[in-house]
Amino acid sequence: MELSSSQFFWHVKIIFGSLGFEFMLWMTVCHDMWILINVCILVLAMVSAAGSELLDVLREIIQPLDDDPFSEVHFDTRGNIPTKTIQTGMTRT
Repeated sequence: MELSSSQFFWHVKIIFGSLGFEFMLWMTVCHDMWILINVCILVLAMVSAAGSELLDVLREIIQPLDDDPFSEVHFDTRGNIPTKTIQTGMTRT
């Protein structure tokens, strides 16, 4: 059995008694929900900002490895798979 919103409010009114207490309860619930929604949005924004900063730091770390031909570890541009290379004294032509 599902209750419509008006039936729910009548049940709350019957349980808690007066209209004033029902209104106070409703405003408390709405206020708490509003605070919870704002906190969730703030946390999501902070996680997003931290994630983008972390990606920038990782790019700065990986980029020199990718550009340095004498580095021991190279990142394959096809799949970014780290591969070890053996340096020899010969140069390619």
